Amino acid sequence: MKKIKRNKKKYLIGIIIIAVIVLILGLSVFLFFKKYSVINFKVISKTNYESLVLLDKLSESAQRGDSESQVFISEELFKLKKNNSTKLNLANSYLDKASLQFKEEEFANKALVLINEILKEEPKNNEAYLAAGYAYEVLQDYPKSFENYNKAIEINPNYDIAYVKRGHAYDLSGDLVAAEADYKKAFELNDKNDVALMNLARLAERKEDFELAKKYALSVIEISKIQYVKAIAYEIIGLAELDTSNYQLAIDNFSKSMEMYSKISKVHANRAYAKILLNDGNLSEAVIKDIEQDLLIALSIYEKDSYAFSVYGLLMEKIGNKERSVTYYFKALSLISEDITLGLNEKNAMSEKINISINKLDPDFVTIPMQ
Repeated sequence: MKKIKRNKKKYLIGIIIIAVIVLILGLSVFLFFKKYSVINFKVISKTNYESLVLLDKLSESAQRGDSESQVFISEELFKLKKNNSTKLNLANSYLDKASLQFKEEEFANKALVLINEILKEEPKNNEAYLAAGYAYEVLQDYPKSFENYNKAIEINPNYDIAYVKRGHAYDLSGDLVAAEADYKKAFELNDKNDVALMNLARLAERKEDFELAKKYALSVIEISKIQYVKAIAYEIIGLAELDTSNYQLAIDNFSKSMEMYSKISKVHANRAYAKILLNDGNLSEAVIKDIEQDLLIALSIYEKDSYAFSVYGLLMEKIGNKERSVTYYFKALSLISEDITLGLNEKNAMSEKINISINKLDPDFVTIPMQ
């Protein structure tokens, strides 16, 4: 009996020891996986793992052109890791929101606060200088924009993205020769740079080399993974067709652009313009309503879209409503200087064209203020 009791005691002690060992091992595994993750047989910290997941999501939202998601994800990333890398991600997300959602002052200035903090610690950070250049570009302060882009290129003379960004600033400020040189330099450094190619397509369209514009734009559609960039490419093809009086093809391509990314105000306004030209002389009530719908969407996206107001003026002119036509034309004129989607040359050309339209209708016409 004593032997049996001793065996039972040993047995119970053995079970307790095993249970304690299992508990310790289980707790160790739990604590390990709470702090670390295993990816491809490599152990990384949980924070790094979560950061990688967020970076993937950030890339996906950038490809969709979803600036709201970009800001949210970048803010979550910054909470996980407060360093200059995540700070720069957040600054760039603010800049995308400033540009895509036309909240230029609020979010460009938010970005600049972060960028200046980075440059205090890393005065040779060319990515931070690029972000600063873009922030000032969005704010239409081109001298400061060039100053920062030049610093980025000085630090890394072979960085294709820097030339694209500086080229865009040249483009908006009216120096198309310098803009084209920078776009070509960027494409020379990286023949997969879809944005450089897209901007070359836009320049070709503006120079009325429509076949070259379409050729560039089709290449962009083929190589780009970014929905917004593909949308711009379809818009450029639409503009080339519009300029060569192929109005239905223009409408089709503007519609394809919207399928890629629906929040570019001028694509809606351009489709409205193409519909006016296609139906000139036959603007039925249904067609007018359809055109107005495009213009209302354009203005809901960007309330300072001077081009959309000018197209509205043309629509009213075509249906013989002189009063509303001149009112819309004057509204367009009043917004041109604030419209961040237009370069200096485009602003001057549009101002001249609208003034001609107003004088043609009635040089002494008294306008009714827009509500």
